[in-house]
Amino acid sequence: MSLKGGEWMESALAHQQLGWQPLLLQGKDAISLVNGTSTTVGIAALNATGAQRAIKLTTLLVLLYAELLEGHREAFHPAIGELRPHPGQRKLHQWLWSLSESSQLLTAWEAASVPLPEMENGIEPHRPLPQDAYTLRCSPQALGAVWDVVEQHAQTVRIELNAVTDNPLLFPDNDTVLHGGNFFGQHLAFASDHLNNALIQMALYSERRIARVTDPLRNKGLPAFMQPCDTGLHSGFMGAQVTATALVAELRSQAIPASIQSIPTNADNQDIVPLGTIAARRASTSIEYLYQILAIEALVLVQGAELKGANLLSEASQALCAWVRTHAPTLEQDRPLAEDIARVSHALSDPEEVASLMVLLDP
Repeated sequence: MSLKGGEWMESALAHQQLGWQPLLLQGKDAISLVNGTSTTVGIAALNATGAQRAIKLTTLLVLLYAELLEGHREAFHPAIGELRPHPGQRKLHQWLWSLSESSQLLTAWEAASVPLPEMENGIEPHRPLPQDAYTLRCSPQALGAVWDVVEQHAQTVRIELNAVTDNPLLFPDNDTVLHGGNFFGQHLAFASDHLNNALIQMALYSERRIARVTDPLRNKGLPAFMQPCDTGLHSGFMGAQVTATALVAELRSQAIPASIQSIPTNADNQDIVPLGTIAARRASTSIEYLYQILAIEALVLVQGAELKGANLLSEASQALCAWVRTHAPTLEQDRPLAEDIARVSHALSDPEEVASLMVLLDP
């Protein structure tokens, strides 16, 4: 057993140090732990909290991304969500609209609605685009859909945590024993696969944001790969961007649903099986990879914010930048980034470490 801080010890000693009393199993408790969905739902419960935290952190990253690209704030307007009232989309509109209020970098609707310049000799003068690329403009819709999947998964987990899933079932009030199949974890298998695909999509969105904001042809004047000096001699976050791409490619290879892979076993007594534990474990791995990609995005965006002028950012983005800098320094010259990515990824996945960021969304 490992206590916080990473010290491994015998579980009896850990219980003693924490003042915990070991659970004394009663009749039928032991078989309930091994003959039901306990393992699957345990993994799925951790996945639920990890996924919820990841999408909240992604919301903060999207805001910072939008500010660096001087995006049109109107895409976040809650009125858009009211006309397509999926709960997740509405929540993302509310979060992004509220958090972006203090930004001095986002393009206001009035500024985007200037008259079109007249053409001279058939040549149209340069003018700002009236709307942004999908990674920015469609963030409430894209992440809102992910949020709804995360919530559906969490609801399935809540039901399963409060369910009796072993066999046989005892009903002492009327002295009845019923043999059934509550151990069959198809609900969790489907929910975990659905969550896994949403997580992979969220990782893809992050990688696409990293790609755009590091591209000097599309990033509103920021240096290539956020390298502030000696471009060509130093590569900045070029390698980190490639790492994010590789992680997404690996995640995509794990997108085939486990819940449809039933293989008969147990002399055909178990002639169909849900494979829910495999689905939950796969989603757990996706969360781990997702946090690594979000860590890369955080490092890239914060570097860009410092180059552009962090004092113009929204209050939420300034808080995010300050938080990231407590875990990783500015990249001035090329150096290995593995430790930076690992530190930020670990911190992002730690509920206590990110508590100050979560408050920005749910004060």
